[in-house]
Order: sequence, then structure tokens, then C-alpha cells
Amino acid sequence: MRITALATTLLVSVACLSAACADADNYDGGTIQVIADEAGASTLMLYISNQSFEDDNVRIEVRLDGRALIARQFAVGNQHNWIPHSVTLDAGTHTLTATSDTGVNHSATFEIADAQTRYAVLDYWYYPNDPSAPRNFSFTVQDDPVGFD
Repeated sequence: MRITALATTLLVSVACLSAACADADNYDGGTIQVIADEAGASTLMLYISNQSFEDDNVRIEVRLDGRALIARQFAVGNQHNWIPHSVTLDAGTHTLTATSDTGVNHSATFEIADAQTRYAVLDYWYYPNDPSAPRNFSFTVQDDPVGFD
């Protein structure tokens, strides 16, 4: 009886994890809510995009202050497909680290005040016809909402 209950719990857990992972890679619109700090009163609106037709599907992992925050596949699509993440966090100085499955790493530090909303864009880039531009990330943070073309 005990083994059966444990096996059932394990199967349910694996099914839930599988569903969550599948949903994470199949974005269908809207803002993804992410909580970095349970009691946080500040918000980072983080827009992430793959801007490379060469690497049309890139797995990007984002960490905030060393803690896993986002891990999913980002398809290039029409190249204008920023996926919004509303990140709840504490005020202060934070370090955002991004890594891709193509071997790119990027780290940036930003500040956010208590109860403030800041806006950030993390883009993955690669254009093989430009030898001066290896695979890379760009990251910008600003106080005003982002206007995309």
C-alpha cells in the first residue's frame, strides 16, 4: 500500500512537471508572471526575444541573483516576438544572467526602487554573415515602457 501511494505521488508529480515544461515552451500570448521574491513590491517587465534566423529555436535560461528564473525555448518566428515576463522582486541592486544552449553567456546589473516598475529587454542575436558579430545577448533597462517596432 505504501509503495502504491508513493508511486502514484511520483507519477502525478512527473505528469505535472511535464505539463509545466511543455507549457513553458509553447507560449500562446499574454504576460508570464514570475515571482523572484515572495514579498517583493517592485516589478521588472522583462521582454525576451530570439532575434536570429540562423538559430531559429534557442533555449535561454535566465537567473536573477543566482536563482533560476526562466528556462524555455525561444523561437525566432517573425523576429518581432518579444515574450513579456512580469517579475516580482525586492528593491535594490540585482544581477541578471542569461545563458543559451548555443554557448552564449551574459550578465548585467541593474537597480530598482521600492514599488517601482522598470522595463527591460533581453535579445539573443546571431547573424552568420557578419563575422564581427558573434552570437550574443543585448540587455537594456529603462524607466519607461518599451516601444517595439
